[in-house]
Amino acid sequence: MEIEPSQPHLLSDQVKWMIIHYKKLGYGDRKTARTAAEEYNRIGLSHHTVKSVWEKYRATQTVHNAWSLEGRPPVTSERDEKRLRSYYKRNPRNSISEAKVDLRLSASRSTLNRVALKEGLKAYKAPSKIQISERNMERRLQFANEMRYKKGFYWGRWVFSDESSFTLYNPNGRTFVRRSSGNDFREEHVQFRNQGPTLMVWGAISSEGVGLLVRIDRIEEGSNTLNGERYLILLQRHLLQTYPYLTDQRYVFQQDNAPCHKSQVVTNWFEFKGINRANWPAQSPDLNLIECVWNEMKFRIRGENFTNKDELWKRLKKEWNSISLEFIDKLYESMPDRIKAFQEAEGGNTKY
Repeated sequence: MEIEPSQPHLLSDQVKWMIIHYKKLGYGDRKTARTAAEEYNRIGLSHHTVKSVWEKYRATQTVHNAWSLEGRPPVTSERDEKRLRSYYKRNPRNSISEAKVDLRLSASRSTLNRVALKEGLKAYKAPSKIQISERNMERRLQFANEMRYKKGFYWGRWVFSDESSFTLYNPNGRTFVRRSSGNDFREEHVQFRNQGPTLMVWGAISSEGVGLLVRIDRIEEGSNTLNGERYLILLQRHLLQTYPYLTDQRYVFQQDNAPCHKSQVVTNWFEFKGINRANWPAQSPDLNLIECVWNEMKFRIRGENFTNKDELWKRLKKEWNSISLEFIDKLYESMPDRIKAFQEAEGGNTKY
């Protein structure tokens, strides 16, 4: 005789039908339990189980369990799922617990989380982006519409520029250390916050690669920021020495709308030199290719701390000069896609 699996809490249909067979022959519950257990070499078959199987058979004329055929009935209805979808379209920042309370759903948090995942509502870390004003969204969209037909060779005549600040203490995200108890705050066991002294630099890139990197506090002693006068000195010293072809009107110089870039003395100098400047939309770092270079440099020095600005500057120059032409080429090739993303977002934030 076939041996029944050792799962005393479950009965196969074969055992159940055997119970029905003996009950129809007039056996009592105890005798049926003993006989069926011997027949299938099953331990622990009680007369209570026999009684339950027999009563279910008499009521339904079957030994099958409803849950084995149809599964457990869902706790949430289709209406609940539709309400959950609508809720997260309106409230994407809210938690599952908040949705449960606001919608007055009886299902557990874990059940609602499974429903949300089934609906494609996965929780993601919100990307860090600037809040763009409506006016600047219009300007970004206008710029994208004007540039929508520009191909790669057009962008290859652009020089992108910007400033960036670097700190002496560079955190490395979530850092783990292995240490013994009581050594919590030794220097090698802590991660310094990004609150140390900063070094401001200016740089520019072209389709030929990275250009000159300038340390701003060396323009005028003791000044780590730019105003119109210091920015003009920077341009006079470095821009045309690095990019002499900018006086050709076919080329374009890009800078953002920082006050020092738009000062009258700087504007007069650009006009005097005949340099063609981009009509750059405000709040558009996702379109400025040099931002990707700054991010790459910060990624390369993550987790490193420097004792002074000179040490940091030395490392920045090394990383700047090691940015490959292949890396720059890919950035320039992405410009048509960035313009398209601006249009699709109607001037709003993009993935760049």
